[in-house]
Amino acid sequence: MRAWLVGVTLAVVTGIVVVVVWGVAQNKQADWWSAWGQWVGGGGSIVAAAVAVGIALEGWRRADQERRDNESIQARLVFARYDVDSRYLVVVNGSGGAVSMVKLTEMTGNNAVGRWERSETDPVQFGEVIVEVIPPHESVKLPMYYRFHPGQIGANPGATPTITFLDSDGRLWRRVGRDDPQRQTAHTSST
Repeated sequence: MRAWLVGVTLAVVTGIVVVVVWGVAQNKQADWWSAWGQWVGGGGSIVAAAVAVGIALEGWRRADQERRDNESIQARLVFARYDVDSRYLVVVNGSGGAVSMVKLTEMTGNNAVGRWERSETDPVQFGEVIVEVIPPHESVKLPMYYRFHPGQIGANPGATPTITFLDSDGRLWRRVGRDDPQRQTAHTSST
């Protein structure tokens, strides 16, 4: 935007200099000079209005980005990971506010054929609430293992959990592992 502003300013100043030099060379009368003065004043007003609108748009854009950054502060401190050694899904709330309605929506990154289970008779139902509330600065461990086929269970080291949750202000977020959280709306939420 600044380059555009500099270019317009240089063009206007160059145009004024050309008109003044031409007017002096042609020995123009006072009424001619006053008419050009009015045109230059009108053009200057239009340029000033355009610059003001540009500055306002840039300010609104920055304020919106800052608002989004502030909204995601808590969400960046909430994540899920799969602990291969203990075979637990660990959901961490490192923020200063409670999170609620935590759902496990997906486990990605594995190529094995099988299913995720909490116990022999309790398969994981993706999209269901797994934790109602996680208080500030706490984590929840949920037993979870991978059944490759009947009789063989184990950990799946390539698994990355995807969770959705509500922050303390009621905003819905989706987070894949430790990737940046994504704000969900009625149009983007599939859970």
